[in-house]
Amino acid sequence: MNIINRTLTLCAATMMCVAAHSASLRIGYCEGEVTDDGVSKVGKTTISAAIILHEKELAKYAGAEVTGIRVGLATAEGIDNLTGWIRPSLESDNLDEVKIQSPQAGWNEASLDGGVKIDGKPLAVGFSYSQGKSVQAISLVGTPVADGFWLGKYDTKTGVDKWEAPSSAFGVLSVELIISDPSFPEKDIEITDVAFDEMPVKHGSDIAMTVTVHNTALKTIDNFTWGYETGDEKKSFSVNSTLNSQEYAVFTCEIPTSSFTDDETRLLKVTVDTEADGKTDNNYRDVMVGTYTNSIPRMTLIEEFTSEECGNCPRGIGTLQECMDNGYANRIAIVAHHVGYKYDWLTVEEDKVYEWFYDPQGLDGTFAPAVMLDRTMLPRKKSPVRSLGYYSEFAPQLDDALGIPAFVSVDVAMDYDADTHNLDVIVNAEKLPVFDTQCMSPRINVYLVEDKILHHNQAGISSDTFTHSHVYRKRLTDTWGDSFSWDGGKMTRTFSCTVPDSWKVENLEAVAFIASHDADDIDNCRVFNAAKWKTGTTAIGLPTFDNEAVSVEYYDISGRKVAEPTNGLYIRRAIHPDGKVTADKIMIQQ
Repeated sequence: MNIINRTLTLCAATMMCVAAHSASLRIGYCEGEVTDDGVSKVGKTTISAAIILHEKELAKYAGAEVTGIRVGLATAEGIDNLTGWIRPSLESDNLDEVKIQSPQAGWNEASLDGGVKIDGKPLAVGFSYSQGKSVQAISLVGTPVADGFWLGKYDTKTGVDKWEAPSSAFGVLSVELIISDPSFPEKDIEITDVAFDEMPVKHGSDIAMTVTVHNTALKTIDNFTWGYETGDEKKSFSVNSTLNSQEYAVFTCEIPTSSFTDDETRLLKVTVDTEADGKTDNNYRDVMVGTYTNSIPRMTLIEEFTSEECGNCPRGIGTLQECMDNGYANRIAIVAHHVGYKYDWLTVEEDKVYEWFYDPQGLDGTFAPAVMLDRTMLPRKKSPVRSLGYYSEFAPQLDDALGIPAFVSVDVAMDYDADTHNLDVIVNAEKLPVFDTQCMSPRINVYLVEDKILHHNQAGISSDTFTHSHVYRKRLTDTWGDSFSWDGGKMTRTFSCTVPDSWKVENLEAVAFIASHDADDIDNCRVFNAAKWKTGTTAIGLPTFDNEAVSVEYYDISGRKVAEPTNGLYIRRAIHPDGKVTADKIMIQQ
């Protein structure tokens, strides 16, 4: 059965040039697949193709010997000197290589000399061939993954291969590394993924779960069981069918939440088991699940990519201003990164790192005007960065982002000392218990942005008064945020900096947000909530209304009524003389 999301494939291979009783595994991204519909690179030259296997994928096989390579070709007609190889990196010399005699369409398997052992460090695995003209020999299958296909062409001027990861390529390269070790089990079934349609789920709704298992070892598995356990509930499912070596199987089930209390978080243990499994530490996954009745209002973080060199960027700037003018001002926090196109006089060196969101491999290029909404991935895309069009197109996208429930609250305030030029930024955050089902390792991020900066030479407009807003000036935290621990579900941090004379303090705004970060998975870098605070706004004592209220009540973020609010985050509900009822989120510091 095909896996939903293609991952590293480990499968059985014929024993080759290894000691008796050594078991072999194949490592690659292609799941043993090869196609007859190939891709090519033009030119009368040497063509190379490769994948990169990373440390985290190889570490558990440390000590195993590299004994062979498998090269999948869509066609072998028109190619010569097919050579399989392994290297520490694409640009390095070969650690081992083998010339494959009489190549053919489909799989070509050959032994390597041996002597190279897996030490946990990355390996480039690939092949090269010469061609007199373009030959569609390269087999790509499945779904693209990072470093799943690199294409090289020999450059006669430099004498080295010029490598690229073609953005238009759909799939991963048909190539596999063969490794051998006596310790490899004959039977091994593992859980490779546990996913949920939604987490947490609304109280009373079932939890829709998808579990993926994989036969990683030599022998066919005839029968196995899988299941889950949470609280007093335990469920097991028998699978009376075969799972061949290399095969994946995907199962779904719905977990009832009738036994869950309101806003409860639980540990869910997912298991898989088969007789004589030679490796049991990969037979389970522990994940957090939960239900909610209450959520927290969301402020969406909009990160804009713009430049004075970009003729279309005034259109994007205008779109965001329309959002501010059409009722979104108190629901969005905007940060304008002057990167993504050509750099300009407002570009900050430390800001360039965020171009990573366009493509972690740095190969697809960048563009502007563009935005990210809470750093959330787009469907069927490999980046959270989207083009910024007109307001009529963008507003529905913003509504979708704002409609996602939040389970952590963030508030921020600033205190500026005009004598010392010291600026303190105070951040308070509070989570609902179910936030743990979304993120166990949160990070707090704090940026300073500035409004009303007169342009120098903005392309695309003719104006002496055009100004830039939300311009990224400085971050007060680490590049990807500061890690922190909750104290009773709350967090308070103070960040400080000295304001340069070139900044106008009265135009500064602090933007704070809580996010996750995963350098290996751009889809695991979401922003869970944000807040902003303009210079000159006070947060001392209880914030007041513009008009008198008949009655005022305060609630904590979990919905419990509070008689006397102290420092922290609250929902304030007020009834006014005209009978109007209002509710807002406030931060109290006194």
